[in-house]
Order: sequence, then structure tokens, then C-alpha cells
Amino acid sequence: MASGVVVNTVRLPFQIAMQDDELPASFVSRVAIANGFRSGSEFCAITGMNRDRLIHGSEYEIKLLAEWTGVDPAQINAFTFKQGHLFAFGQAVLKTRGFCRDGFRFCSECYVADTSLGPPVIRATWQWLPISCCPVHGIPLASSSGDVGEIGAVPEMANEAFKSTKRLAYPKAIALSKYLTDRILRSADDDFVGRLPLYVALEFFDVLGSLHRRIRQSSCLGTGRFELAQAGYQIAQRGPDAVSELLSRYTTKGSASSANRLRVKIYGDAKQWLWRHKDDADYSPIADLFQSQARWNPSFATGGISARKARASRTHTVRSASEEYCVPVALVERFLKERGVALPSDCLLSSFKFDAAVADELFGGAGIPLGLHQAAEVLGCSPATIIELLDLRLLDPLSSDKKDVRETFVSSANLSRLLKRIYRDADTTAKTPGLRSLPHCAIASGVSEGRIVGFILAGHLSNVAIAKAQAGLGALYVSLREVLTLKSQRV
Repeated sequence: MASGVVVNTVRLPFQIAMQDDELPASFVSRVAIANGFRSGSEFCAITGMNRDRLIHGSEYEIKLLAEWTGVDPAQINAFTFKQGHLFAFGQAVLKTRGFCRDGFRFCSECYVADTSLGPPVIRATWQWLPISCCPVHGIPLASSSGDVGEIGAVPEMANEAFKSTKRLAYPKAIALSKYLTDRILRSADDDFVGRLPLYVALEFFDVLGSLHRRIRQSSCLGTGRFELAQAGYQIAQRGPDAVSELLSRYTTKGSASSANRLRVKIYGDAKQWLWRHKDDADYSPIADLFQSQARWNPSFATGGISARKARASRTHTVRSASEEYCVPVALVERFLKERGVALPSDCLLSSFKFDAAVADELFGGAGIPLGLHQAAEVLGCSPATIIELLDLRLLDPLSSDKKDVRETFVSSANLSRLLKRIYRDADTTAKTPGLRSLPHCAIASGVSEGRIVGFILAGHLSNVAIAKAQAGLGALYVSLREVLTLKSQRV
């Protein structure tokens, strides 16, 4: 349209407010229905507005809609899909790929709330595929194949809303969706990740998640499209020290003969990603982070040395030693103090680093004999549970006299093996809806903690999760329904 065309300054009789992150096409439809038009398409046809050009940020169309509705043009323009590789979207900068183009996505709970007042609002943030669930209700977004400009008269949307399941999304998906939504709608925090453009931060999460998955499983096959980013966000939000710990772990499953293969498998994708963007200033903080943190570990820049040498020379943090050897953080700190390891202060920092040889000496050998009560503290359970674990032969006593608890000892290596089996087979996650803590399950079901642990190790319980914030058996969350089923079957 020529720039000299005069824009109509007559406003519609019924003015409505545009929501913070509403799609312009959704706003057009709601305005049209409020003013007696049958649809947004009819409104555009009568007023001479081109809806496709409006969706893609046409200056003339935005100005024309602002004149009709009295809405600030900047608010309309904030969530248009502009041309180009990168474009501003709300308060963030995103890449043009990754948006829902066929139909639109919406939250079924928000739909029900909106339709009680009028036509539903289609949020712009929901159209970005990495945002997989509603940040308010925590449920997966539903999809409609209808035209967003016809939302007041599309039966498919209502059908999809009522057909969609009301189950909660996974906690990691909810956390990432909330973070991405917040970054689009508001100014970023001044932390490390907050200083990155959002499109770079999302790629960073994906790389961290890929490293984490390859370290644990040696492969990323079978991983969902955004599961890696969800796992990577959990690491990134803990700060640069968490990235340092992640880099230090790549030798834990290696051997000298497989060092070269592991180097390529684990670091290859991350190095290629950084190399592709080495001249882009937006990525420089991440490149600097990897290089500076890698000084504690085998060099990221060269791919590292052999796994045997790296294992002997690398350093542990308190947290990484706790996770690798399955010993609670508090016990790691206590052993360090008892052994006279030089510490920066009485209050240990989670990022404090000590030699791997010290960790092997403390936690990797035959094991330090632990008394009954100390073993219970390590596992996060009661002394009675330790006795039952011994009776069930899930633990081996160092003393033959089981009746006198004062003479009963358990090796730390034996506890470590038990915990490693549980951690290996369980999903590492935060508290998951539907799961209950081990003590809760024991009390509610009448099945003892030790017996439930036996169920888990025998593979009778499939729904098991580990809470990172805790250690030992106290971190276990299991399905009470499964425990009750096993009890009824007298397993």
C-alpha cells in the first residue's frame, strides 16, 4: 500500500482491550465479534485491512487497526511474525523457525474461562513450540486446525478443548515453559542466562541437556524434541558451577580404550555448535564459560586427554562427589573435615573442589565401616529400616552379630552400591504429581520402607523418582498405588 494513502480515523463503537501477549489476528476477531461482524475475516474485508500482512507486521495494517480500535500500535506490533532470520517478539529476540504455522495452540482451561466472558483469547507465546504447556495451569497445550481469525465460530476449537486431557505436564516442561514465557513478556534477570538473548539461551539448554543425556546414557536417541532443553534448563538455572560439574563427569563411564570414542560422542556436538557461532557476539559468554570452567577438567578446546589420565587428574566438587559415589553431601563435607582437607571456610560451598584421589580414597574403596545410626543417616531412613535391609540381605553386615545393634556395621561401599542401583533405575526428577515419599508410602500402605526398597530393586515398582534436593533413600518418591497393589497381591 502506498505511504500516501490516508488512514480512516473513524473508531469502532465498541472498544475492547488487547491482552498482553495476544495474537493480532485473535484481537481482530474479538473486536469484530464485539462490533457485530460475523468474523474477523468479514471485518477485514469490509475495512480493507489485509490480515496476512497484519500478522507479519505490516506498518500500514498495524496503523489502520490502531486507528479503528484505539490500541497503541507498539502493542499490536509486539507479537507479529516479522520477516528475517531473527526478530523481536515481545521482550525477546527469537528465530523465525519454531512457531506453529498451521492452525494455532491454546490452553483448554483458559479457553473455558475465556468463553464464559466472550470469544477466547489466543496468546502469542503459545504459538512458540518450545513452550509446550500453559504456565498458569501447567497442562499441555491443545492444537486446533481452524483459522485463528475465525475463533468466534470454529467448532473444532471447542471440540479440541473438551477432548484434550487435563493431566499435568511434566515438572521440567512446566518449569521451562514458565521461564520462556517470562522472558518473552518481561525484561530478563541480570544473571548469566538472563544476559543471553532468548534464542541463544534455548540453544544453550539444548546443548547442556545433550551433554547430560550422553553422559548418563551414551546416546540421545529416543529423546523428545524439547526434553533435552528441559533437562538443560535444570542445569543452567543452577549457575556456571553446575556447568563445570557437568563437564567434569564425562570420564565417569569411560575407559582408556574408549577415550577417543567418548570424546567425540559427548563433546562433538557442543564443540561444533560453538565453532559455528564463534564470531557471533551473542554466543561469546557461553564460549568463555566453557573455556574458563574447563580448566578444572580435561580441556574442552582439545577434546581432553585419555579417560584414565583425566580420571586421575580431574577435580571433584562436593556435589559431584556426592552424586558419583552416592554419598550425601553432608557426609562428604564431614569426611573432608575429619580428614583435614583444607577448606575455604567452615561453611562449605557447593562449588568447592578437591582432588579426585581424595574422593576415591574416601568413597571408592572397600568402604568406611558405618554404625547402624550413621548408615541410617546416610540413607535418610530409620535404624529399623537398616535392620530390615540387613534381614532382607539387601545390605551385608560387617559384624555377624545382628542382634546387638551396637556391634552392627555396614560398609559405605555396600550402601553406595545399593544407592547406585536405585539411582540408575529411577528417573532423576523433582517431586512428581502422583508419587509419594518413601516414609509416606510405608505409613499409608503398612509396608515397611525396607520392603518397598526391595520391591524397587526387584523391579516390581516401575513408577519411581529421585528428588535431587535430598540424598539417600529419603530422596525416593514412589507410587503409593503400586505399593498397595503389591500388598494386596502379597508380593
